[in-house]
Amino acid sequence: MDALEILEAVNAAGGDTAYECVGFLDDSEARWGVELSGVRVLGPLSMARDMPAAHFVHAIGSPRNYRDRLSLAQKLGLPAERFETLVHPRAVVSPRCRVGHGVIVCPNAVLGPRSRVGDGVTILANVTVNHDSEVGDWTLIASGANLAGGVKVGAGSYIGAGAAVKEGIDIGAGSLVGIGAVVIENVPAMAVVVGNPARILRRHVDPS
Repeated sequence: MDALEILEAVNAAGGDTAYECVGFLDDSEARWGVELSGVRVLGPLSMARDMPAAHFVHAIGSPRNYRDRLSLAQKLGLPAERFETLVHPRAVVSPRCRVGHGVIVCPNAVLGPRSRVGDGVTILANVTVNHDSEVGDWTLIASGANLAGGVKVGAGSYIGAGAAVKEGIDIGAGSLVGIGAVVIENVPAMAVVVGNPARILRRHVDPS
């Protein structure tokens, strides 16, 4: 629903871009035909292949399924350009920030100068991505997280709500930083870190 509200906010702000939400896609058959916030669920994700004129917003992602976000997009077989980037009018994006395709930026997020945000990234409300930081493709950063300058977050990661990451830290691909964690040391790939200071709770096996 966050994505729909961003779309509506962009429309309300005027400007050169106006959107029409034609519907939701969801693989849960029980939701097909149901209206959510006045918008109908049309059918499964695979329907995207039969909608050549449409662009899509990838709004799936939580601590439980964040590693599935890329594979779900890949199954559709759509080029990156078919995924729309939505930036809430109350977000602050430096003109020197590079933002990829299919990015969602929620209200009051701040993307600093020379920061780089990859394809498919979701940045929730009140997040700060400071100068020269890099956020890898298909990462999700939850509300209120703060990446200091020069942080590098690997692809397919999850940064929990209210987490803080010290300047210059590298967070490996596929990692999860827990809610409120304070990261002062590099995080290896596929690790789950929690606490203040953050410590490794466990590691996942890379399915590839």
